[in-house]
Order: sequence, then structure tokens, then C-alpha cells
Amino acid sequence: MIKEFRNSSEIHGIDNGISHYIQEINSLGYPTIMSCSGMEQDHYEKEKCPYICFERPNLSDEELIRYMQFIGDCFYNSNWFVEYFPRYIIGYLPWGLDDSNIETRFKKFVHNLKMRDFFKYSY
Repeated sequence: MIKEFRNSSEIHGIDNGISHYIQEINSLGYPTIMSCSGMEQDHYEKEKCPYICFERPNLSDEELIRYMQFIGDCFYNSNWFVEYFPRYIIGYLPWGLDDSNIETRFKKFVHNLKMRDFFKYSY
């Protein structure tokens, strides 16, 4: 079942400042449904909260728990806040970070997804 879930589809409407990170996250098999860079280059008119949102995948109960824990741990280990909702997992950063700090945290999150790889290693 995990192999079926890993297939990602085309995504649209991504903030320019994080588009390469979101595309990479999706290509690794972790489909996002919403995101915001929070960067001045994308939201110059007002301050925004940077976030990435994942929909809960259609996995068995045990696999879903492991997946949710994996995503949450990757956020936490990348200095993100994480919240779990009935249908979503959201990682977000504090308001007011400068663009370089935001980019560093996105980069660190992608690095953690790659290094820990839910699909390759037992979690």
C-alpha cells in the first residue's frame, strides 16, 4: 500500500521562494496540499506565516501512525512547530523570520525527509 501512496501528482500555485522545496518534498513521495513561504519576496504586501500542510494518507492504522510520527519528527528536528488535525498535518514557522532563516528551515526539513526516508527505512 505504501508504494501506491508514494506516487505524486503535479502541483500548482506554489510560492516562488519555496517552489523547489515543495516540488522536491512531493517527488520524495510526501504529497503536500498547501504551503506558504512567508517570505517577503512572495508576500511583500503583508507578513505571512510559513507553513507546509500534508493530508493524512490512506494507509492502514499502524502505517498511518508511523507516517504521522515520521512527518512530525522531521518537522520537530528541523525547528518547526507541528500540529495534527483530523485530516491534516501542518508544520509552521514563527512569524517574523527573515527570508534566509525561512529558507534554511525549509532546506533542513527536506534534508531530514531524505535522510530518514519513511519509505526506505523501518520507522
